[in-house]
Amino acid sequence: MAITPPESSLYADGKIKSCGVKSSQDNRIIYFDFLKGIAIIMVVGIHTMPHVDGYKSLDDVITILVRLLLNCAVPIFLAVSGWMLANKPLESKQDIIEFYKRRLPRVYIPLIVWGLGWFTLSMWNEPDIWGAVKSLLQLLTGGFSVYYFVALIMQCYLITPLLTKYYNIGMILCAVLSTIAIIITSWLINVEGHSFKLLAYAGPVYLWVVFYMLGIWLRKHESNSYFNVGLTLAIIGYCMSIVETIWYMNLTGGGVGIKLSSFIFSYGMIIMLVSKQIANCFYSSRLIRIVAWIGEVSFGVYLMHMYCIMACRMVLGKMPWSALWIISLGLTLLLIGIAQSKLSSKFTYKYLGF
Repeated sequence: MAITPPESSLYADGKIKSCGVKSSQDNRIIYFDFLKGIAIIMVVGIHTMPHVDGYKSLDDVITILVRLLLNCAVPIFLAVSGWMLANKPLESKQDIIEFYKRRLPRVYIPLIVWGLGWFTLSMWNEPDIWGAVKSLLQLLTGGFSVYYFVALIMQCYLITPLLTKYYNIGMILCAVLSTIAIIITSWLINVEGHSFKLLAYAGPVYLWVVFYMLGIWLRKHESNSYFNVGLTLAIIGYCMSIVETIWYMNLTGGGVGIKLSSFIFSYGMIIMLVSKQIANCFYSSRLIRIVAWIGEVSFGVYLMHMYCIMACRMVLGKMPWSALWIISLGLTLLLIGIAQSKLSSKFTYKYLGF
């Protein structure tokens, strides 16, 4: 497949520039759509991963090593969002109100639309008043499935005016806050063996805010490049993840998910991915454009893919991780493509998330 360079360099005068406007709503940077495409593919991989009870075989070891690489998916989404919003004019009260009016419904309305399916399933299982109240609260707060991310990104939007204004001290404070939060969360889950609802431990902004803040901070300092720092952190973090996972597995049998070492790995990956050394290697090709399209519809993929995973498991039964990963992703993208071809872009963007 022939690879041709984009019309313009990703960086101009030391700063990342748009490679073309693809939407009337936003100036999209193809490179960041590509990163989001990779990230959402990784998210589907996380949610299709089979349970691994230790590292007893070579397959177990490979599964764990791949899973640890996928832990940077959500941090990449948050960092890209922070980077894209870092220079929004949010000085006046009117600017902030307009920002909220545009951003919050953009993610909340599709949350409710896609959450109705899980709400119906929940009501089917608990057809009583208390079940209805509990299900309604889950629907409204992002408590169903993996929708904690919507609650999380809405919290990020709410504090964006503060973070963009005080980005230097904010970077330090957010790093300290998220570090403390992930240490406590990992200890409670992986050492003491407590079980929490996903929304309860992964939904609060204090756990992930460092990645959103990192995106803002890197945008504010985009004339600099920290590739070597990022590479060092990524290598150290990944090696630490292996050790930390082995420790947790020996204690409670878990540990492949979020933890301090995976956060360090994610810091490094994000810093590397927005560096000039990596970004300037980006070229447009047919495959790249496909992945960039996946990134463009990634929010819709996020909201829909758990339905497709559930359907694949029910219809096709047990299958290898790679097969379930590919088929679930393919089915999700097929349905999105059909919806885009049959429905207006205004409707799908407002109500379906893509």
